[in-house]
Amino acid sequence: MRHYDAARRKRAGKRHEETAAVAIAIGVAFAAAPFAHADDPWIAEAISDSTGQIRFTAGGSSQSDAIQTVMSACRKTISDCRLLASGQGGCVAIAMNAANTKYYGGWGPTRDDAEAAALATAKGGTVQKDHTHCSGDPTS
Repeated sequence: MRHYDAARRKRAGKRHEETAAVAIAIGVAFAAAPFAHADDPWIAEAISDSTGQIRFTAGGSSQSDAIQTVMSACRKTISDCRLLASGQGGCVAIAMNAANTKYYGGWGPTRDDAEAAALATAKGGTVQKDHTHCSGDPTS
């Protein structure tokens, strides 16, 4: 019986260690990334594929408000605007795909996260560093 009890205690200890490791990993993941707050303004970025002109807006009261604002600003002089990315607070970024044929957008709570999201959407390629904008940046 002693061997059985020792083996059972060892398995129970292993389960507790695994549970603790999972809990710690989840805690670290949530602590590492800042969250958008409900009162953060919405941001959006749009592009004209024919001209390459980019528009960014910040301060939207909702996602639809930010999208409408950026699309209206883009369409004042250009007709082929399309939305690249939007989100509450944080940043938006642009990446050109590896074939250099199309721009893709991404949103994230930080510049690095937004650029990583844009690269993932583009399935590789290159981040357009001068076109990463964050909440609080001047609009264009």
